[in-house]
Amino acid sequence: MSNHTSQPDLLQNMQTDNHRAPILETVYQITEPVRALRPLDETLAEIDRQIRNVFQPATYFLALVKPRLEQIVFPYALVENETVYRAPVPLHDDLSLAAWAAANKVPFATGEGPENYPVAGLAPFNQMSSVMCVPLVTENTVVGVICVQREESGAYSPVDLETLTAVADHLAVIIQNATLFTTTQEMLEQGTTDYQTAVALRQAIADIGASLEKETVIQKFLHTLPKVVDYENAYVLLWWQDKLQYAAGHNVTDRPSPLAPQEMESLWQQHPLIQALRETRTAVYVADTREDERWQPFAGGESIRSWLAMPLLVDDDLTGILLVDSRQPNAFDRRVEWLVETLAGHTAVAIRNALLYENAEQQLAELATLYQASATMTANLDQDFVLQTVVSEMVRALQVDSCTIFVWDKDQQTLIPAAHQSHSYWQQEMAAKKGTKPLGLRRLEHLEQHPMVRRIFHTRKIESLRTDQTQTPEEQELLASAGLKSVMLVPLVRREEVLGILALGEILEPRSYGRRALRLAQNLAGQAAVAIEHADLFSQARRRIEELSTFHDIVLQLNTPLQLKNVLDEITQAALKLLPATNSHIFLYDEETAQFTFGSALWQDGRREPAVKSLRPSGKGITATIVKQAKPVVINDAPNHPFYQSKTARQWHVSAIAGFPLKYGDHVIGAFTIAFKQPHTFSEDELLLLNLLAEQAAVAVRNAELFADSQRRLQDMSALVDMAKQVTGNLKLQDVLQTTVQILRGLMKARASTITMLTDQGDELVVKAAVGVDAAYMNARMKLEETISGQVVQSSDLIYIRDTYSDPAFLFFDERVRSLLVVPLIVRDEAIGTLTIDSDQPNAFSESDMQLMTIAAAQVGVALQNARLFEKLEARAEELALAYEEIKESDRLKDELVQNVSHELRTPLTFVKGYVDLLMDGGLGLLTAEQQEYLQIVSDKTDEITRIIEDIITLQRIDAENLVLEPVAMAELLQTAVTNHRLVANDRGLSIVADIPADTAGMVMIDKARMNQVLDNLIGNAMKFSPNGGTITVTMREQEDEVGVIIADEGIGMTKEKYKRVFERFYQIDGSARRRFGGTGIGLAIVKRIIDAHNGEIWVESKINEGSSFTIILPKL
Repeated sequence: MSNHTSQPDLLQNMQTDNHRAPILETVYQITEPVRALRPLDETLAEIDRQIRNVFQPATYFLALVKPRLEQIVFPYALVENETVYRAPVPLHDDLSLAAWAAANKVPFATGEGPENYPVAGLAPFNQMSSVMCVPLVTENTVVGVICVQREESGAYSPVDLETLTAVADHLAVIIQNATLFTTTQEMLEQGTTDYQTAVALRQAIADIGASLEKETVIQKFLHTLPKVVDYENAYVLLWWQDKLQYAAGHNVTDRPSPLAPQEMESLWQQHPLIQALRETRTAVYVADTREDERWQPFAGGESIRSWLAMPLLVDDDLTGILLVDSRQPNAFDRRVEWLVETLAGHTAVAIRNALLYENAEQQLAELATLYQASATMTANLDQDFVLQTVVSEMVRALQVDSCTIFVWDKDQQTLIPAAHQSHSYWQQEMAAKKGTKPLGLRRLEHLEQHPMVRRIFHTRKIESLRTDQTQTPEEQELLASAGLKSVMLVPLVRREEVLGILALGEILEPRSYGRRALRLAQNLAGQAAVAIEHADLFSQARRRIEELSTFHDIVLQLNTPLQLKNVLDEITQAALKLLPATNSHIFLYDEETAQFTFGSALWQDGRREPAVKSLRPSGKGITATIVKQAKPVVINDAPNHPFYQSKTARQWHVSAIAGFPLKYGDHVIGAFTIAFKQPHTFSEDELLLLNLLAEQAAVAVRNAELFADSQRRLQDMSALVDMAKQVTGNLKLQDVLQTTVQILRGLMKARASTITMLTDQGDELVVKAAVGVDAAYMNARMKLEETISGQVVQSSDLIYIRDTYSDPAFLFFDERVRSLLVVPLIVRDEAIGTLTIDSDQPNAFSESDMQLMTIAAAQVGVALQNARLFEKLEARAEELALAYEEIKESDRLKDELVQNVSHELRTPLTFVKGYVDLLMDGGLGLLTAEQQEYLQIVSDKTDEITRIIEDIITLQRIDAENLVLEPVAMAELLQTAVTNHRLVANDRGLSIVADIPADTAGMVMIDKARMNQVLDNLIGNAMKFSPNGGTITVTMREQEDEVGVIIADEGIGMTKEKYKRVFERFYQIDGSARRRFGGTGIGLAIVKRIIDAHNGEIWVESKINEGSSFTIILPKL
């Protein structure tokens, strides 16, 4: 292809350029001012100016397509050079040229006539001869339409259409960008607004939920609501007991509500919109009250154009309703509705919490009232006081005008006013108006006859009346007579029985009582019923107490005397005190012999003779029957009873009689009767008292018998104690035996008493002591198998022969013996003899006597053992005394020998030491080195012997009397001793340290020289037994009343068996001939002697190969 353009083509291009230049200039002129990115409204305004300026149309419009709304809107429109408003048209409107251009995406221009018009809607423009309508298309999307029109025909050429089309293409992009810019800007603004709203909403929710006061929650809710929605008025109505209750309202301009709360409740209670909300539990929105047929106009609501009702829900439970209205139509969109719903939901929860809190507070107050009433009732049994407390609490808690309690009188069959309380206001009114009738139902007589009251007694349910709701003339008469507008009657029920009525009355206005009031009234009524019952029981108890007080005095009188005869007389006297009877009798009964014994009797005239002196056990009278059946017998009509049909019985003229067994445990010990000659019927209370008297009488009788028996036992035990003192106080065997038989004979009232003892061989018994028998029997011997005593020794069990005459095998040693009791004498579980008593009477000894003999035998056995031991101890003591004297003499001789030897050795040793020193000093001539060495050995050994002798002498001399005591600081003494021994310790490769607190002195009262001797000895021993490199520690600790010193080493140590003996004289830990360490074994004995002389203590603790620790404790000064 050639690169050169032909002449015709060049001319054509030039013509094209000339053609396009005006178009481009126009496009530039219109689009250049609007190319800058700005909001859509500003962009459209600028486009409007440019279109008008460039095309100068008489009529035109600039339209935008709204796909979501499926509409075409006209932000700018001009008709005959006048700006007009043009309503939006549907996107598919067949009569709209703009809709046609948008749908077909092609421009339109008028031709020769209207025949080429694409839509009939151009009819209004028939006068317009020239029309150009071009869609604004970008990326195949129509964003709008431009339409220009002129009156003259053929005003627009194809170039004009091409120019407008080019302009439309550019404007489409510009409008699209402006739309996106505006949308983005709106989204940013909306996001900011939403965030601010969310923050405000969160803060509002927190504020609302922070309170538990219902009114505060609602006020905070209404205060917060303007932050999320624009409105004119807002009202909160609570849903309570199936009714709307006005709670609060708010006007943004603080104007008062056109409706009163009652009017608002009445208006919305049955309103269809509210009914719809209650059924669906969803919001009801009226966008425009003038257009919505559901809206029902009302006086005061003429300015309302938008209205929203939002339910306050908690778990689908309706708590209340929020009503919001506005003067603007369509004021609340979906977003606003969501915000209000969110806030309303949280408010509903807060209101519910507040209501629960309020209910809890009310319940607490109610419980406090009940507690106060209950505490008062518990603390006081006075019925009047308790009932007055109940009515006072009711008036205070429920704020009623009048409260009265009526108590049912069973005897009179009538209701009696028992307590009343009026409100303080009415109390003042009644005080000002003297002579006026009392308030409430107290005015009425025979209240129990009213039909409603009778119904309450039958149903035991609460009844209430109101003047505006009464249905019968009787009800109207009741309220009118009482001067009340309303009344509530609460039955006082206890154990299914109506004990009275609690009446609450209102004087000025009728009142319906809520659940709380009903609950409180029922609870307090229950408390009042309990109080009435308690008061009745208290009255009965008081009467019973009076009876029991008398009975108590009787019981005291019964238990005061312990003589059986006196007790029985007190019982019969007590019976006639309790009841005005004719006579009272007591017969005692012996179950073993089945015999009756007369006990006591008393007649009204004071006689003590019994009606019958003796009773037969097999008889059929009342006393025998009581004993046989072991239960009471009551006869209220004696003349017709079989017991009293005999001639003798009729002579007694008994009209009524009651008898009671005297029982102790399961045993009947007697019978007690009380009789009336005059007619009498025994009541339950009388029988109860008499039965109690019989029980107490049985105890008193038994106590008297036990007292008599205990007295006998006490005498016996006293005698045993005396015998034990005499027997155990005597350590001579024969004296013990003889004393025993003498005491037992008198104690047991026996004919004779003997003691036999086994011989050493154990095959015979010897009579060792006897009283009441022939002296010839003393020291008599008996074979075990031939005598009763022998049997007792062999079996170690007592034998009691009640009657020797009835025992054919009994071997008599004295025919006067009728009863014989033999018990073994046992020492260390072995029988060593017998203790015997006998009597010339059969059955002379009782169970108690056998027990006493057993105890006496045990005491004698102990005494015999003690006597034998004493004899052995006496012999042993004599032997020990002799041995002790021998040991003392040996010890004295040893000490004397040691002392004498020590003194005798000192003199020759002094001479030896002197001559050795003279030789070593050269006084007798010069010595060779070898001679000098030998003499030095002799000198050293002489010194050692001298020290041993000095130690022995010291050991003998040390005692407390030889000490020279003075106050000494133990800390200084220890420091000096450590310092003095440190040089020697260092030479031996040892360390010696002092552990003495700097602020302690350790003042003690000691002999300083002797204590230095102790320290030198202990530290010297520690160094002697410590290995090279060892450490010796001298420690001092000061306590409150003592000073402690510890000298410890790390030496060879010793076993426990050895260090227990370490303080003994001459004891060596290693006593073998090859022992490693020297010493005499006297040093520690001297230490112990010195410490003991100071009233101190010393001990040692040691472990093998770990060292030893010597501890000294001295009294602190």
